[in-house]
Amino acid sequence: MTEFTYIELTPQQERLWSETRVALQYSCPAFTHIFYNMMADKVTGKLAYFTKDIPIAATDGKRLLLNPDKFFSYSIKQR
Repeated sequence: MTEFTYIELTPQQERLWSETRVALQYSCPAFTHIFYNMMADKVTGKLAYFTKDIPIAATDGKRLLLNPDKFFSYSIKQR
């Protein structure tokens, strides 16, 4: 498995990530169940792995990988 450098979110990015999760729960409840129950990291409980090692978003088959600088530049609907 490829290793990515994890980065911590800024307080503003944390707020945007929270807004993204709420919007997902509201608009896609079935996917939200999968997201929270099957994709959450079993050790850390994190739902996404934030890294600048990818352009926007990706998966390695187990984790959702997001580049916070680019991902959070999109509107809530686009996220």
